Amino acid sequence: MSYSDQEKLAAETQLLQFLHASNTVDDTFAYASNQNLDHELVVGVVKSLLVDAFVTASDLSTSFWVLSDEAESFLAHGSPEVQLFHAIPASEGADKVTLEGVLGAAHFKVAQGACMKNKWIRMDKATGLIFRNVETVKDTATEQLKLVASAHGSVDQVPDDVSKDLKRRKLISLQVRKSYRVGKGPNFALQRKRQAAGLNKDLLDSEEWKTEKFKPYNFNTMGLAVGGGHLHPLMKVRAEFRRVLMDMGFDEMPTNRWVESSFWNFDALFQPQSHPARDAHDTFFLTTPAKAVSVPEDYFERVRDMHEHGGHGSIGHGRGAFTRDESFKNLLRTHTTAVSARMLYKLANVSSARSADGYT
Repeated sequence: MSYSDQEKLAAETQLLQFLHASNTVDDTFAYASNQNLDHELVVGVVKSLLVDAFVTASDLSTSFWVLSDEAESFLAHGSPEVQLFHAIPASEGADKVTLEGVLGAAHFKVAQGACMKNKWIRMDKATGLIFRNVETVKDTATEQLKLVASAHGSVDQVPDDVSKDLKRRKLISLQVRKSYRVGKGPNFALQRKRQAAGLNKDLLDSEEWKTEKFKPYNFNTMGLAVGGGHLHPLMKVRAEFRRVLMDMGFDEMPTNRWVESSFWNFDALFQPQSHPARDAHDTFFLTTPAKAVSVPEDYFERVRDMHEHGGHGSIGHGRGAFTRDESFKNLLRTHTTAVSARMLYKLANVSSARSADGYT
């Protein structure tokens, strides 16, 4: 339950005045009841005052009996067994159907068992009628519940045999209430002045910061959650595509070769060495190491022959259009298609290569 600032301030002033007069609050629950306040509101005020050392507090734990809904019905109408006894005419008997109509079938069953156990009633087997067996009865269960209610559930004021009987019939249950014993703290005063949380322009302009009391830093509090570390939307899309392709049976080709030779990046993909298409990329050549160590010689010769003389419908670019020096230049890989070229060559030269699908 939430309370307004006015309610909190009024409860705080009331508590401080009580402590000023009485020095201690023995039990916040009893105090709240006597002052006609919600215990939850009082506990909130106590915890707030504890922060500024206006009060001291120690935990209290109180066990007490709570009446069930059925027990409340006992107090209002009497126990089912007594209700059954009074429903039977004093000089005449009553049949089961009539009594069930008065008490209800469920209550009649419970009441009949209790009355038979106490020998309050008897049943005529010949007629099936139920008669009173005694003149008067005492409603022990209801009297016991009245005792619990008058003691406000206090465990100390309810005899063990009484609580045992009522608990067996599930008329009461034991609960634990948490409360506090409150005393004056080292900073106790009748009125609390809120400490400043930090410097501001008004404090600086008025120079009140020189005498102002500032709230101490609490280094144990949790800070605000940092709203960082989120995946970029495009990375999420990439991850989803990757999952779909791998679920379809594709293998992911390795793309961790960031430095590539011009042979695999351009030549193997049949981009002419003198063609401006190579400059359409953000192409960055390396100075160290400037040249690749090696490329597959057999494949190099086939690629060079295709560049110079053509084949498969191509006429080539002419003799001298392809040089080893240009082909061995290192650069930062400009596209992952170079990975595809390497992988296709690798798969073609593995004798046991299976049919493979790959993506980058």
